Amino acid sequence: MTHAPLRRVAFFTPYLQAGRGNATTAARLISALSRAGYEVETFAFEEESSERGLALLQSADIVHGLHFRRFFQWLEQTKAKVEQPLVLTSGGTDVHIDLQDEAKVNELAASMNTIDALVLFTEEAKHKAAEQFPSLADRLYVIPQGVEPPPVLPPAKLPTGDAKFLLPAGLRAVKDIFYLFEAFERLNEHFDSLQVVCIGEAIETKVTQSVHECAEIYSWFHYVEPVPKGEMGAYYMWADAVLNTSTSEGQPMALLEAMALGKLLFARRNAGNESVINDGVNGFLFHHPLEFEKKWHDIAADPVLLQKICSQAANDADQKHRPEQEAQAYMRIYEKLWRKS
Repeated sequence: MTHAPLRRVAFFTPYLQAGRGNATTAARLISALSRAGYEVETFAFEEESSERGLALLQSADIVHGLHFRRFFQWLEQTKAKVEQPLVLTSGGTDVHIDLQDEAKVNELAASMNTIDALVLFTEEAKHKAAEQFPSLADRLYVIPQGVEPPPVLPPAKLPTGDAKFLLPAGLRAVKDIFYLFEAFERLNEHFDSLQVVCIGEAIETKVTQSVHECAEIYSWFHYVEPVPKGEMGAYYMWADAVLNTSTSEGQPMALLEAMALGKLLFARRNAGNESVINDGVNGFLFHHPLEFEKKWHDIAADPVLLQKICSQAANDADQKHRPEQEAQAYMRIYEKLWRKS
């Protein structure tokens, strides 16, 4: 990779320590940009006091923020201004949920016009942003997320079974964690030992309470608190299939990580999941729990097709989601903005 001249990047993210999607995305981008030759200083504005973030704004050559609504809220709260070129990367929720709220769109309108580049993970997300903010049309970029296969450490202490499903999901309503429960109950009648493990950050109180209640009621359902990112590989490898049941997604990193390890994927149809999974080629998409159930029975009975799909998943992760490709795309944006500044 050709290294850019060393420049100081102030990277702003809502989270860096919490077991949430934004933290995973931030850590990956910071690592990739650092390897590409940039001096990256990071500030997690939901986890740290504002003084350090304000100092970073004064010393950086470029400012890069993750999750545009939360970033602009922090700027407003601190009355800070960005004088350098400003690059923002959508966190997923800001496009797929916040832009459905007219009041939030109106609040964001003036701030969005100060962006020099807005990066989305998918063409569909780019279209949504362009619809709401037409003046940004020539400042929108699509960069798919990069992924590296997570390390596989000694096996996690997880239940044994003959049909094992992993659901990586923060405990939020949008993740619709119970969407497949009726299908799981039916599958439980067909298998000697069905096991479903949900792993993720406890975020919304009502959802968290329901998850704990279900773990008490259903012997096949288990909740696991987040583990360090380096330990997730063992959880993916435990599973016969990795699931996503969200009503809306940006571009789910858990699916990408599982793909990189050649795992079988089942995901609910939405634009973010469709950007990762080609139904029947590198995983499966479903509109309805009954469709999930049928496809699971079909693939469980066809080990040759199963191997073919899992191999394609690993290949697609390697060819379409390399961190080096992601970093190079950001480098091109940075250099373009520096030349203009």
